[in-house]
Amino acid sequence: MPPVVGIPLAALFLGLFYLVTVVILKMPYWLNPLFSAFLTGYLIYDLGHYAQHHLPMRKGYLRYIKRYHMQHHYKTPDQRYGVSSPIWDFRIWHASKLRIYPKIWKFHFLIFKNLRFLNIRKRLFWTEF
Repeated sequence: MPPVVGIPLAALFLGLFYLVTVVILKMPYWLNPLFSAFLTGYLIYDLGHYAQHHLPMRKGYLRYIKRYHMQHHYKTPDQRYGVSSPIWDFRIWHASKLRIYPKIWKFHFLIFKNLRFLNIRKRLFWTEF
């Protein structure tokens, strides 16, 4: 994001974080850690997104995820929102309407097979709160 847009948006979000943490929740010590974590997460996302558009990714998972992301931009802009992983699309059910080539399903089930082995899957996605 260009600084002309990013700096005012960061100030707006800082004000929102201040309103929630200091004014509403009365926890001023949480303002800096929460806002820093928010900015760090956004920067990681934005740098990854930039890399997918501008850096050559020729092998393995990086090539796969770049292709998946480019299909989001140029083929199906209302689907395939995952920038780092297609798992997010499966969890949100965006990918359920796609005609996805088998590698995605293979990757998806490989991940969830390992989560089942670790007995984490049930706690992560099917726990009732």
